[in-house]
Amino acid sequence: MGIREHLETIKLLFEIVFLLISIYLASSYLIELYKWDIILISSFGLVVYLLGKQKRRRDTVSSAVAVPEKPKRILKSYSVKMFEVDWEAFWGTALIAGDSYVYIEGPYCPICKYELDIVTKGLRKKHYWKCVPCNRLFICPEEGPYNASGIVRKYVESEIRSGRAFNASPSSSYWRKSLL
Repeated sequence: MGIREHLETIKLLFEIVFLLISIYLASSYLIELYKWDIILISSFGLVVYLLGKQKRRRDTVSSAVAVPEKPKRILKSYSVKMFEVDWEAFWGTALIAGDSYVYIEGPYCPICKYELDIVTKGLRKKHYWKCVPCNRLFICPEEGPYNASGIVRKYVESEIRSGRAFNASPSSSYWRKSLL
């Protein structure tokens, strides 16, 4: 478990303690005979609810949040050409040991290797990547310019899982394949 999960668990425990104290204080006004029954049933319900809430939040975060930074320990790096532009893929871990992940940088101009800007043109507001030094435009995928790095990341992850990524050198034509 990472630091984020530990902090979420501590926060959840504080919420449970606060709610239990609130229930106890509120139940002190009720009839003494049913007081402990109400506390036990309410406590059980709150714990089940909060644990479910934490699990839903954790499941959502783990699948939706991109890895925020380049791996500290890079196991392999690749140059990938997709959508007619260049990308740099780094496969590694955040620490010396731990789960490995793929981090994507780019897009870069295939001519001058300059990082591309996003521009919108036309009545239909079509997105393009623009190389400022070359003044070239590259068409962004239909999914949009902001989702393209996620598509590249998934492609590289599938290549690594299948073992094909290790059989191809980063400069080979296999990695230069375009999906357009």
